[in-house]
Amino acid sequence: MTRQLFLSLSLIFVFIPIGNALILVEPKYDKINGIQIFNLNFNRDELHTFLGKVKENGFNTIMLRVFHNEKDRYHYGEASVCNSGVYYKTKKICTVNDILGEFIQIAHSYNLKVYAWMATRSLSALKDIYGVDETFVVNGTKRNGYGINLFNEKVFSDIEQLFKDLLQYDIDGILIQDDFILKYDESASKEALHKFYVDTGIDLNNRNIDNEIVDKFAEWKVNQLAYYINKIVWDVKFLNPSIKVALNVYYETPLYIKNAKRWYAQSIEVFKNTGIDYFTFMAYHKQIEEESNLEFFDAASLINSGIKYLIDSIEPDSRVISKFQIKAFQNKEYIDNYEFEKLCSLLNVYDKVGIIVLPVENHTDLQYSCSHLRR
Repeated sequence: MTRQLFLSLSLIFVFIPIGNALILVEPKYDKINGIQIFNLNFNRDELHTFLGKVKENGFNTIMLRVFHNEKDRYHYGEASVCNSGVYYKTKKICTVNDILGEFIQIAHSYNLKVYAWMATRSLSALKDIYGVDETFVVNGTKRNGYGINLFNEKVFSDIEQLFKDLLQYDIDGILIQDDFILKYDESASKEALHKFYVDTGIDLNNRNIDNEIVDKFAEWKVNQLAYYINKIVWDVKFLNPSIKVALNVYYETPLYIKNAKRWYAQSIEVFKNTGIDYFTFMAYHKQIEEESNLEFFDAASLINSGIKYLIDSIEPDSRVISKFQIKAFQNKEYIDNYEFEKLCSLLNVYDKVGIIVLPVENHTDLQYSCSHLRR
């Protein structure tokens, strides 16, 4: 079943009705020059002005956060009775504030595309209901799970419905948050272990995982996650075949292939055969510098290597999007403009590769655009 779903989604075409006939149209992958909005940090009556400036600065796409976890700031600063939930109508979890329809309508008036940026396993509202996944003992230590248990059918059914509910709105696409991963010590639930046993004949019910089985288990998790990705893509494209689906991939995924499978259950070679349209490469240079103890140009060189791997693996090049940070994620300080310009110029070599800048929260953030820097 999994293999059949992979095949069917890799061959998805869009059917457009013309009179009484159906015309087969191959998928089109426009180059994205976008922003990713973490928080609408201005008053609601300023939305027209903000979106006008988005257009003026050369952007064509907005990735808007439509989920709200505990301790997140509210869009427009408008508090809600919901501690967590989503910014659209659904019966599954709390609707924090139904802002999505108005946002899309105004954005479309400026010829801007809107992607709903949606979380999965880390949603506070679902963790409150289902708890977190079981973990293995690794090197004598057992941690709490990162997110909810995908192998529980009821859990994944709720995730599916949350994505389907987005199709009530005239969105142009969906960005799947980088929480749609399975960490190295997760998937120790009875459901996951039973499925692994059925698939491989290996019993891991002691909740321990030794080095001999780590890579086999990681490969299995990669394929399981790909199956769930396929399901979500199938769900939304069945309702709207023109919807584009983008997936966040960690910087390690194209750079450290074996480790990415172990750490996140991510693999470009596997995921490119799913129905994912765009792969958004989280090329956060400050994070790379800090985690790898590198200087800027060394981090930029790694980013270049990651982009090259992605365009060598995925066709056409426009399906690859590089994500550049314009502010530190913790203290919100802007990065050096020289560094940003160098990152933009890096993409001059890859004319079709898209770009998203983040985190965007207000008018001032829009000064960071690669549009005038790319030649």
